[in-house]
Amino acid sequence: MNDDGIDDIVVVTTNDTIPTTSSSPSPSIKTTGSATGNFGDIMSPTCDDADLLLQDGLVTSETYSLEEIYGISNPLDRMAVTANGNLQRLFSSYYDSPVVVEMVQCTRQQKQQNHNQKQSASSIGDDDVDVDDDATTTAIWDRRVLLKIFGNQTFCTADSVVEVHSREVEDLVESGKVGIGQIFRHFNILPEFILLTAGPTDDGGFWRNYTLESDLVTCSIREVFCKSAWELSPGTSNIGPQ
Repeated sequence: MNDDGIDDIVVVTTNDTIPTTSSSPSPSIKTTGSATGNFGDIMSPTCDDADLLLQDGLVTSETYSLEEIYGISNPLDRMAVTANGNLQRLFSSYYDSPVVVEMVQCTRQQKQQNHNQKQSASSIGDDDVDVDDDATTTAIWDRRVLLKIFGNQTFCTADSVVEVHSREVEDLVESGKVGIGQIFRHFNILPEFILLTAGPTDDGGFWRNYTLESDLVTCSIREVFCKSAWELSPGTSNIGPQ
């Protein structure tokens, strides 16, 4: 949920599509080659550079580990950090209960005037991502969704920048009634997952920034998980991650 799961259940609470001014398209990362030494995930970056894969958190070795790279000691947290399209299924299986994705914001940005400008990426907390200046962008949305279990317990807040490169996809996102995972499935797209960075939160939770890239849509996503993400139970109330 992120809202990249294939089987999103989307509850729309607000769908504000009022244009807002923004001069920064979402980041895009290009990699080539064949992936080696990763977890075998079908959405791993296709790159032979072992250092890059280590930085992306997709490999471990005798001298490097996900805990050393990101400071995340909980094994379940590390599993969630490297989930690439199946986060909702992991939590649903763990709790034996459906995960609901509640959309609370879907705001369309004003069309970009300068595609050569660097992406500040402040909305996802990463300042080292370059813009793909050659990409054709038809629209960009800022989205926020809440991932909930047991009806009303929020275990993850996901903020995303959705950059659309197709009019057909634009209409689907404009409706505000589909999750990101449903968009990929609708168009039979297998996006490339790239973990940018991750880490623990001050209150005992954890977070991650990553991208899902394809020719039709590119998503830059920041997810923040509450400290009790793996300790929820029916009837328990929580305020969720901030």
